[in-house]
Amino acid sequence: MQTDSIEVRCRHCSSWFESPVRFRSIEAFLDGLDAVRNAGGTVQCAHCRHLTPFTDTNIRIPGGVEDIRDTVRVA
Repeated sequence: MQTDSIEVRCRHCSSWFESPVRFRSIEAFLDGLDAVRNAGGTVQCAHCRHLTPFTDTNIRIPGGVEDIRDTVRVA
């Protein structure tokens, strides 16, 4: 089973870091993104240690899409 990762930009220090959250595919992540955000999902920055939330504007797929909103399917 392959797991993918995302990068998160810290709201405090603006550094990009790899999220500890793993998922089976990009599609699985996108399907669960609303649930993570609605639950107040946060991660601790690997650089400054502040907590930062998952939002559409501060996550990216490494080596892929810069803005996660570009990958969201429009219903």
